[in-house]
Amino acid sequence: MTGNAAYAATQSGGVLRLQLGQASAQWSVPDVNCGLPLRDRTRFEPVRAVSGVERDDGSPLVLAAGPKGIYRSTDNTVSWASCTRRMVDDVVTLPETWLFSSGEHRIEVVHGNG
Repeated sequence: MTGNAAYAATQSGGVLRLQLGQASAQWSVPDVNCGLPLRDRTRFEPVRAVSGVERDDGSPLVLAAGPKGIYRSTDNTVSWASCTRRMVDDVVTLPETWLFSSGEHRIEVVHGNG
């Protein structure tokens, strides 16, 4: 959410935008030529995460992440541009109770019988 808009990541519909504060607000669907990667001619690649921030000048910056990289929009999700320098094809998976965390860690392992 940034300013007066909320955003939603979708499996095949790109990034949806909802203009807040309107009595009959509806989700805006992106145009297929907006710059987000397409799965086929009518569906977008899945968007796994979306985040927005209002910059110091009041303009929105929205980031969307999916299997084809990270994309940014500075015009309220009308158009998108890639901000990924290269395509990453390899996948790293972790068990669902684990998190990626950088930096040095101290780990204490405790075993018990019961």
